[in-house]
Amino acid sequence: MKKIVLGMLSIAFFASNLFAEGISFENEVSSNIVDIEIPQEGDSSVAFSGISETVTVEYESEKVLASLSAAFVLGNNEDDVFGINWDDEAFDWSVEFIPFDFLSIIWHKSVTIYGSYLPVVDANVNGGEMGSDFGVVVSPIENLKIAAGLGFESLFTGDNAHVILNFGADYNINDMVVVGAAAQDIIGDGRSFGVYASYIGLESFCINAGYTFNGDIDGMIFGDNLISASASFEKDSFAFALDVATNLGADLAYDLYAGAKVDYSINDNLFVGASAMTTFDFASEGFAPSIYLYPYGEYVVNNHTFGFGVDLTICEGVQIGIPVYWKYAF
Repeated sequence: MKKIVLGMLSIAFFASNLFAEGISFENEVSSNIVDIEIPQEGDSSVAFSGISETVTVEYESEKVLASLSAAFVLGNNEDDVFGINWDDEAFDWSVEFIPFDFLSIIWHKSVTIYGSYLPVVDANVNGGEMGSDFGVVVSPIENLKIAAGLGFESLFTGDNAHVILNFGADYNINDMVVVGAAAQDIIGDGRSFGVYASYIGLESFCINAGYTFNGDIDGMIFGDNLISASASFEKDSFAFALDVATNLGADLAYDLYAGAKVDYSINDNLFVGASAMTTFDFASEGFAPSIYLYPYGEYVVNNHTFGFGVDLTICEGVQIGIPVYWKYAF
């Protein structure tokens, strides 16, 4: 399936004209250089983290929006064999066809509710996803968006196949408040749903909040009853954001996530920042608290972006990485 989709999208992108108006391209070479692990007990270890090559191509026209992203990694695979390996998690694609101003037909495209976004972890709560592997997005009136669709497992038969039905809607009220709700796999055992709201009435300032049943935030915190909130502020060269989420003491999971992030533009070319996140389990014999710190910088010149940082995780020991990357885009 992946090879078929990759081939079809490649033909769609490049059969036109690579340098035609509407085509954008980005290439990123990145590495953590070394993975350093310092456990509470036992010997420390240092290993080469590998080098990743990621290519993203996007096409945009009045009626069609499409994207394709793929990556290869030079390093050890799951069997600890060194070589060039395909990165399954980095592979992504989407297509949106807009036959009318009020209607979009989407394939494998993410459509999220504004209030489900957490800027520090840079992810949406899963319950805020209105997109589907195949679906439609309708705007019957201004500022109202309604989406419905099916997961691919609903389109291809299998021993455990069932209909994966998703739907959602969000509405912008006078550019002051955005409210929305969504549900995924509503007739399956893994169903989830969420309701969210955003306050956007002040320039450069935003507050998001929501509730999710069977919620998950990028694998960091999850639970049957997940409450999330965030705030962000941006003014001139300064930006600041806060996240917080709790699952109200769910078993077998962290109960609290909190994060903070600050960015500062020194000039038009140089940017610095830092983010910090923590997860905590309320149970006395639960998971050990974790702390994540990431100071970073970025230098931009023409079409080139160079990034660097230090990736530090503290949880029953210490893990250190030194991420660096180079992006070229046109």
